[in-house]
Amino acid sequence: MKEITSFPLKERKRARIRLALAESVIKRTKDRSFGETRVETLCQDAEISRATFFRLFPKKIDLIFYVINLWIIEIGWHLNQTGTAESGFQKISRFFQLSADAYEKHQNFFIEAIGQRALDPVEFNRQDNESNRVGLIERLIRFPDLDGIESMPEGGFTILLKECIESAIKDNKLPMSTDPEKAVLALACLFYGVPIMVSDRSSVHLAKMFSEQLEIIWEGLGGRTL
Repeated sequence: MKEITSFPLKERKRARIRLALAESVIKRTKDRSFGETRVETLCQDAEISRATFFRLFPKKIDLIFYVINLWIIEIGWHLNQTGTAESGFQKISRFFQLSADAYEKHQNFFIEAIGQRALDPVEFNRQDNESNRVGLIERLIRFPDLDGIESMPEGGFTILLKECIESAIKDNKLPMSTDPEKAVLALACLFYGVPIMVSDRSSVHLAKMFSEQLEIIWEGLGGRTL
């Protein structure tokens, strides 16, 4: 793993500011909406000027997308660690378990992110917005103990899920006739839909709900879990 000190000081400062803003928006959306979270408040937390904020994130919403990319890279790393020891279904199950853990820890933030996904799907899925991308040094600073984090690809969780679906087809856990794109769409609907549908029920354990709905989808696809 490349040493952080090998990067120029300017790059290190920029990375730490972006990561500080990511932590700030997660913290500030615990008790208020993203719309109510002022840029000035985020700047105060990160000890930067408003002008610096918009140099790093040209649009305020870019910060939400940046945090999501950080999270997806981390989850991708965890799923990648087991290699072929886990089946495609097991990796998908673990993806939803990790998602539930993150959601229950930062519920308001993820509801805000899901809302932005609905409001601006084109911008949410853009891969050419450099302000949203997670640079090498940001990965090394944010995840110092995750060896190989620098090689994890970006591109959204649907890429992770598609790889798992294709693995399941290859291992005969799903029928050869399975359309990976359609299967991923079903899983994406599960990911976005369940948290919204149960958000008004505080006693609901999201991981259990994800698991139950995943079994229904998997059975509907003709899949085998063992």
